[in-house]
Amino acid sequence: MTRARQALLAASLLFLFPALAAAGADDATVYEIQQGVYPTYTWVTVDSIVVTAVISDGFFIMEDAGGPHSGILVRYGTTPPLARGALVTVSGYYLEQSGNSIINASSGVGGILTILGNGFPEPPASAVTVGDINTGSSTAEQWEGVLVTLDSVLCVSVGASDWRAVEYDGEAPGETLFVGSLMTYSWPSVGDSLGKLAGVLYYGSSQFQLQPRDNFDVVGLDHIPPGTITDLTASPGEYNGSVLLHWTATGDDGSSGTASAYVARWASGPITSANWASANDLSGEPLPQPSGSPETWLATGMPPGGTVYLAIRAMDEANQLGGVSNSPSVVVTDTQPKLTIHCINVGQGDCTLIQSGTGKTFLYDAGFNGKGTSEVIPYLQNLGITRLTYMGASHYDADHIGGLDEVYYSVGVDSACYDRGWSYTTQSYNDYVNAIGSLRRTINDGDVIDLGDGVTIRCVCVNGNGLLSPPFNSTQYDENDLSIGYVVEVGSFQFFVGGDISGNTNCTPYHDIETSVGVEVGDVEVLRTNHHGSHCNSNSSFVNALNPEAAIISVGNGNPYGHPTSTVINRLVNVGAYIYQTEQGTGGSIPTGKGEIAGDIVIRTNGFCTYTIQDSIYMVDAVTDVRLAGAAPARSMLSPNTPNPFNPSTTIPYDVAEAGPVRLLVLDVRGRMVSVLASRPHAAGSFTHVWNGTDGEGRAVPSGVYFVRLENGGSADIRKMTLIR
Repeated sequence: MTRARQALLAASLLFLFPALAAAGADDATVYEIQQGVYPTYTWVTVDSIVVTAVISDGFFIMEDAGGPHSGILVRYGTTPPLARGALVTVSGYYLEQSGNSIINASSGVGGILTILGNGFPEPPASAVTVGDINTGSSTAEQWEGVLVTLDSVLCVSVGASDWRAVEYDGEAPGETLFVGSLMTYSWPSVGDSLGKLAGVLYYGSSQFQLQPRDNFDVVGLDHIPPGTITDLTASPGEYNGSVLLHWTATGDDGSSGTASAYVARWASGPITSANWASANDLSGEPLPQPSGSPETWLATGMPPGGTVYLAIRAMDEANQLGGVSNSPSVVVTDTQPKLTIHCINVGQGDCTLIQSGTGKTFLYDAGFNGKGTSEVIPYLQNLGITRLTYMGASHYDADHIGGLDEVYYSVGVDSACYDRGWSYTTQSYNDYVNAIGSLRRTINDGDVIDLGDGVTIRCVCVNGNGLLSPPFNSTQYDENDLSIGYVVEVGSFQFFVGGDISGNTNCTPYHDIETSVGVEVGDVEVLRTNHHGSHCNSNSSFVNALNPEAAIISVGNGNPYGHPTSTVINRLVNVGAYIYQTEQGTGGSIPTGKGEIAGDIVIRTNGFCTYTIQDSIYMVDAVTDVRLAGAAPARSMLSPNTPNPFNPSTTIPYDVAEAGPVRLLVLDVRGRMVSVLASRPHAAGSFTHVWNGTDGEGRAVPSGVYFVRLENGGSADIRKMTLIR
């Protein structure tokens, strides 16, 4: 699966090692370490200090010249994930050994290393802002080894490996400060004025010096603008007012490094440097990738149906703009997306609104009691929705149906309200059924709700997916086991939503329903994660079978259940899914760069090329394992077997669109092979095959749910069969 992400994600890296002793009264937080000052095995902490050298089992940090050595050795045990110039905080046991001052931060001895990271746009809040560093004053030493910030600095001389700065608004304007060479940008020129200069202060060569960590520590110095983009291309986007842009990233300085931002504009004629200022601004530009990376962006907000010209420029941290790109023209898309899915943030609950381009809607769940009034109804009003076409309940737990009656009384439903049938014994359930009255309909496995414009909602699971026996009520099963699962489809795009479908038999009293659903559904683009990320759901078989590019987790801040769990988050990350979470939750955290807290989450697509989630663009898979229900067969496909349920045999009709090898397989609910019904070349055409309920050895298989899978060329289709002995 491929994904074009429109975000540059960066954060600090934290390595923790178990300390041998807890911090005590004799511990010391220090800014410098001088030989012999601290007793051996004192626990010391050195804040915000620069790495000066990296060796095979540790690294050196700067030390005051009062000690006899150029640096303190931090014993790490293995080669650390550091480079010269990194800013770190180190805690560990101090000792003198072989003429060296040492801090043990290795896993074998115990200690903590926090890598603060390079490239902060501004120094962290712990930085000391000083108006002047008086090198002749003892007060300067209090800042030694500390990240400091100086304002209004002037470059007065440039050497081979360093340069001198003077603070022209400080208390000692005649004093100069050496600035070290741990920087990635071009050297300043004499007379350059710097708005801000930050770095770690230390004492070396008989004077105070400053070591900036990288170019973000120097504001206003960079003389080299980013390069000019020359390969901008534009094509119509997939929905109203949008254009899809592609280009190759330039650098921070010419063609090297990473720029800080993009600025994009549109106009009715070609954009050049002469008319750039009068062109119309666009918003939502992605953060730049490293030089040479391909960039993709769905630009929006242009006049639908009109012809526009576009151009883009890269900008660096000093607000210098690269040249104006080439200016391609394109006709802006003037159609609405065929499918829009709103994952509405209702806290610890679920609510999904599905819209087609025809205006038909299906609201699936509405959160706890009160959330219909406080969250869902205002959301619908903001979209201009005054009536719903369909409404549905995944199951009867209050965090899913509690708000449905509120929405029904306020907005109303035109066609039907779908649920799993049977009954329940809570006030939330009574409020729901009393509200919807005669519009209540029981959904059946395989039923399709057609929203028009090619958008269908297919029921793939209800009341245990054929694995459980009636009666389907709370005295026999947990309500989660009985949840309805839908596949929402348009073109080649699939979205799965399944309420709280269970998946972990180790969680009493749940049954594993998910595994059978995963076998039936197969690959999807987006998964609305079952049961808010509970450890009793989203089992490995299910997640691997669906293999989503993105996953939505609906969860509430402060929930008492530990949702979402790190187990589920890790499973999603391991299949490459980017996670969108409605709120923070109380369980595991999304790993850096693997997701975000997004509130209300909106998905848009026409189902053919791309889809968007928030401001990110993803690619739709060209080949899927889920057939577009109700559509004319564009490829090899299965028709419903008859009879179903069956005993002792059933007839399986299938169409072959491409002459060539065909396999017709029977699988069990865990995806294991039961029997190969056909494995031979077929001509294009229609065929049938009878399965008599036996495995590959001719032995009768027990009652239960089975799947028939058709494979031909690059396509596959799958259907469910129920055998009753």
